[in-house]
Amino acid sequence: MADLTVKQHDTWPPVRATLSDASGPIDLTGATQIKLILKGATVTITGNCTVVSAPAGTVSYTWAAGDTAVAGDYQGEFEITWPGGKVETVPNDSYLAVTIKADLG
Repeated sequence: MADLTVKQHDTWPPVRATLSDASGPIDLTGATQIKLILKGATVTITGNCTVVSAPAGTVSYTWAAGDTAVAGDYQGEFEITWPGGKVETVPNDSYLAVTIKADLG
């Protein structure tokens, strides 16, 4: 079962997530960049997220035109860049399961 399902060519609603680790939500205060990365069989989607609430660890990603053009199953993760270029990947023990379902129209 997918953690997130979207129809092909849809760009709404945005992806919203709370980034957390074993201790709970990650305080994103000071993070310099957060990216959503989705990798499918033939396509990789990468885009910058917007921080909704840094203390609560919530982010949002608005689909760009073309992001959902290729139907299929994707593995996803968020990549947090901290000051000094240090990188943390969430989740760090698995991947998000994302499905882009074929559009009938």
